[in-house]
Amino acid sequence: MGETYVTSTRKALEYNWFPNKFTAVIWRNWETVPVECIAKALHTSVDNTMKVARLMGLSKQGKMDWAFLKRGYLTIIRNNWHLLNYDQICTLLDITKDELFFILKEDDFMWHKMGNMKPDTGIVVYQPLNEKEKQALQNIGRLMKDHRVEEYKENAFAFLEPYYTDEIALLEKGDGEGFEIVLPNSIGICYPKENDMIDLHVKDFCFLMEKRWGLMIQPQERDFNIHIDMKADASKKSGSYVMKITQKSIDILCVDEKGVYRALMELDKLMRANKGLYLNPSVIEKNTVFDIRYIYSYFALYGDALLDPSLDPYPEGLLRKLSESGVNGIWMQGILYQLSLYPFDPSLSKGYMQRRESLKKLVAKAKRFGIDIYMYFNEPRAMNDAFYQKYPELRGSQEGDFYALCTSDDRVKDYLYNGMKDLFAAIPDLAGFFTITMSENLTNCYSRLGGRQQACQRCKERNPEDVVVEVNNLMTRGAKAGSPDTKAIAWTWGWNPVWSEKAIRALDYEIMLMCVNEEGMELDIAGYHPTAIDYTMTVPGPSKRSIDNWAIAKETGRRTLSKVQLNCTWELAALPFLPLADICDQRIRNIKEQGVEGLMLSWTLGGCDSQNLDIASLYYDEPTDENALEQYMKRTYQDTAQTVMSAQKIFCDAMTEFPFHIGVLYTAPQNYAPAASFYEYATGYSASMIGFPHDNLKTWKAIYSETDFCNQFHKLIAKWKEGLDLLEGCTDYRNEKFNELLCVSKGAYYHYRSTWNHIRFVMERERLEDKKHIQSILKDETDIVLNMLKLRKEDSRIGFEASNHYFYTVQDLKEKLLNLDYLKHYYSN
Repeated sequence: MGETYVTSTRKALEYNWFPNKFTAVIWRNWETVPVECIAKALHTSVDNTMKVARLMGLSKQGKMDWAFLKRGYLTIIRNNWHLLNYDQICTLLDITKDELFFILKEDDFMWHKMGNMKPDTGIVVYQPLNEKEKQALQNIGRLMKDHRVEEYKENAFAFLEPYYTDEIALLEKGDGEGFEIVLPNSIGICYPKENDMIDLHVKDFCFLMEKRWGLMIQPQERDFNIHIDMKADASKKSGSYVMKITQKSIDILCVDEKGVYRALMELDKLMRANKGLYLNPSVIEKNTVFDIRYIYSYFALYGDALLDPSLDPYPEGLLRKLSESGVNGIWMQGILYQLSLYPFDPSLSKGYMQRRESLKKLVAKAKRFGIDIYMYFNEPRAMNDAFYQKYPELRGSQEGDFYALCTSDDRVKDYLYNGMKDLFAAIPDLAGFFTITMSENLTNCYSRLGGRQQACQRCKERNPEDVVVEVNNLMTRGAKAGSPDTKAIAWTWGWNPVWSEKAIRALDYEIMLMCVNEEGMELDIAGYHPTAIDYTMTVPGPSKRSIDNWAIAKETGRRTLSKVQLNCTWELAALPFLPLADICDQRIRNIKEQGVEGLMLSWTLGGCDSQNLDIASLYYDEPTDENALEQYMKRTYQDTAQTVMSAQKIFCDAMTEFPFHIGVLYTAPQNYAPAASFYEYATGYSASMIGFPHDNLKTWKAIYSETDFCNQFHKLIAKWKEGLDLLEGCTDYRNEKFNELLCVSKGAYYHYRSTWNHIRFVMERERLEDKKHIQSILKDETDIVLNMLKLRKEDSRIGFEASNHYFYTVQDLKEKLLNLDYLKHYYSN
């Protein structure tokens, strides 16, 4: 594999705010990589490394748990890409070159994000410092003191603790005023004990009640009882139930086990809202509308997480929070040759039985919370030239240094069928899978062809839709042969509208169809008319293309799903969610009106339990309360509800100014913004996909003129500031949810304002007409960075996204201060 990742002859970037490169290595890695690894990478001693760190004012490293190396390795690779060679990066991460190259190939396009090239850094090693260099490092320390940023320490992944501890605390009871029913401290429960899943759900509920309220629930009749019964009803979807609350009992009738879990969780939710064991007589009927609602873990590793149990992507605390937000499914990326034996090269399947065992345990754990697991497959994976020396007849179309495993060959078809059959037979409780068959990785011979001519002689004689349909059908048939109840979902991502109808009609009947909610919508932004490819939070959708595809699917008797983003998109993914309540509310209501039956609630970004997920859950069942959004806001934000609603309406309006285009989403600096370096020279490097924005304004702006691109961000932040001012000026009691909302609202404002500054800086640098203007930009950017350091201290989720890890660390934000100070002096003459 290594021959693909040769080092370019192109020179790496210069970071002139450091006196030399090895000091930059120490600075960038100080709070994320153990000093022993830094020293080893620089071919020096720990003592020498510590001395340099002290000169820069860096505090002594405490005991490190190596968590960042395991969970933040993409950040470390990115931060050192222009500083160290492959061997030295491996030393930092304590991994082999093969492991690094696997990350670059399989960890969500990491090689592509790095620009499809490794710059020539040479070998950067420690050198004794001369007096000028020592003075420069001491100046760095003084600058940090002047900015008073010593208090800001790296808090990466601090947000994980509550998800992994899953502590259920005893809650403080209210006075019960206004409620007709007060439960005694001990009640009975009767249910079908022979059903293992119901038994599990009931015991979990009893545990919750005891921990939260001290309520003892006994499996026998008492003065007050919960009665649970289950009766199948073909007219209702999975998870539906009726719950009747009276003075003497709570009677629950469910259509299946998921209904039991949801009814018990509704009881828990009611008691938490009522602040105790207080209820009113009522009948609660929930008829499921969207019976599939799956999401990605907010912090799962995209790579090979199943081999290391300590990196559990779905701990119990997260599963509980997601289930409380109405989620009933989670998805994981899978590579088939890592989960089933690869017939062409069994060595690539090393550890597949261990991965299966980990997956089996995860499936069982998730079921406790009423959650199913779906696998994501993008198959079959391409291989390099060395592989095809043994199997030349399997070689398909080429992209870069890789070749498709041609699905027109019967042996490849057998692999897809048998690999899926073996996997789902081994783990029959897996709920299902979804596929991407066009775009993403190179898989079938048409998957990444674009406008190029088909070079594969076999596939040249076939239509792309026939190949796509065949892959979906083969994988579905294999999975169902292993486990007949498997749900198979074909995602139309990347499908050509010219042939999508034909493909939909040719899919096996049992395959469900999923479309991106807003795909193909034409937007109107400052007179430009970009088409929504990928995702956007600027409009609620759905698009005509998706509506038409769903209609075709329904006509042929298929079930339908919508792929949505609710928390965030690449318009800004560095925050746990964007405060856009009205867009989320309208989005789900519109999809519901189309009769769509399932939801994929996020890609790798947007999986955090949040306000936005809660809002979506208001519409998962019928009947839906009138004014559901307003009622939710009052429950959640209490005294500040009206202010929060008004501010978020303004934020939604502000987002319509975002200069949407897929090129902007992938290459502009909005995700890295407050830490993205400003360069005094034209780097000549192109921006890469959610990797390095560099200074490549020509690529960032996509279809927009430079002036219009700059103006759109200015309009966005001007409007956003109006909403932010409302929140900051609120004098009502601010609860925890309000403070969280204020934090992410500020974070969004500073990210977008920093992006605007970056655009202006590059434009001014090229003109170099007014150094005072550049100085004002640098001053404003310094204020932004200082504010972002405060926000990051408040919320360690800021800057994080699962498939990119941290877009920036605390140390990166501090480095931006060095960068800006250097430029202030550079442009002072």
